[in-house]
Amino acid sequence: MEYKDYIKQGLELQGLPVTKIDIPFIFDMLATVRHAQTALLNFPEVKSTVPMAIVDKEEILRD
Repeated sequence: MEYKDYIKQGLELQGLPVTKIDIPFIFDMLATVRHAQTALLNFPEVKSTVPMAIVDKEEILRD
């Protein structure tokens, strides 16, 4: 099944209106999500590392 038909069928099953113009944008969003999921599967340590946060604005200005 072509991606256009797949997206259209998914929207219709949920009772959402389907516009032909929106399908490429929805495909791009789904591709972006899949790309991000793949990256997290390949590098699981990214999720386990706590990001560094600077609370004091003066610390940023002194660097």
